[in-house]
Amino acid sequence: MQKDFYLYISFLEESDKRGGGHIETYWEINKYKKIFSNVDILFSKKTKNLKQNLLNQNYIYTKPFNKFIPIFGKRPYVSFRILEKYKGIIVADARCFIPFIISILNRKKVFFKSHGSLAIYFWSFLISNIFLINYQPHKALLKVFYYLPVILIFSFVEIFIYFFSYKIYIMRSEKSITSSYFGRLFHFFFSHKTEFSFCPSLLEYNFKGKSNLKVKFINNKKFINLLIFGNWELPHNFASLLDFLRRLNPEKQCSVNLIGKIHKSEAKIIKKLKCKANFKCNILGYVENLNHFKKNSTHVISCANYGSGIPIKCLEIILQANEFDYIPIASSYCKKALDGILNIKYRTYPSKGLINIS
Repeated sequence: MQKDFYLYISFLEESDKRGGGHIETYWEINKYKKIFSNVDILFSKKTKNLKQNLLNQNYIYTKPFNKFIPIFGKRPYVSFRILEKYKGIIVADARCFIPFIISILNRKKVFFKSHGSLAIYFWSFLISNIFLINYQPHKALLKVFYYLPVILIFSFVEIFIYFFSYKIYIMRSEKSITSSYFGRLFHFFFSHKTEFSFCPSLLEYNFKGKSNLKVKFINNKKFINLLIFGNWELPHNFASLLDFLRRLNPEKQCSVNLIGKIHKSEAKIIKKLKCKANFKCNILGYVENLNHFKKNSTHVISCANYGSGIPIKCLEIILQANEFDYIPIASSYCKKALDGILNIKYRTYPSKGLINIS
């Protein structure tokens, strides 16, 4: 009996470090291996010193389609010859729009995995830059005008992809999707071919899908010690961080360990903020292993206010709370994004006003 083979087209380079949505990508590859049995993985740019057995999968490497084409051109080129072997194609992201078109022209079944709407994702970039105008007026204003056409382009691209996909996998639950106007439109037109709550990252934490999960912890630490980690070079992350720090109102003296990639200019803005509240902010930059900081924290914060998929770091924070004995706290945006998968209402700080931590 002839086996059916499928090709997974990744929007990442194989050498990319795992973090945030990248973590989800590696877990979803393993998940698709179980669903379709025979899956090859297509990455762009083969680099030196690769861990070839990382996923125990077949790897294919191609050059980017055209590095001079913004966003879309950096994704892997897929030829008609490569596609001949495969019954179906799994496209990981709307940024792989060109491989999607080529696959459709080859009359292949195309399965689309969305990490979240990129039109909404870039909309969050635009909104966050409006917020940042008070801190980085020239840089933020230029970015606002840049993201306007990008949002329009991805709105068209995603509607096209949704229409021609054989099946759609999305991270958010049906309940979360239908909580917004555009989500309800998506649900009306495409829910018949959509698998909701497709988030293989949950498997990393042995999560069984109980939407009413509650974290039990015994926290005996005497001082308030907050941990916040993320990539602060991204505008929507940095704007969310500033919003949290501006409104942070601890009941007594506390320290904030801030971990993640950050520009010097952003670090200067934070240093000016810290004088306005009763806390000390330690800007530590990128750290490979966070376990030491998690063990010594009373609270770990997921402060995302913007995005479109599921905040993977929030999953990590909530589901590791018992292991490291800290109190997980998340933004109201995180609550909405995880609605239907995790109930974190009891650990959510308000979207406006002071954030009181005791």
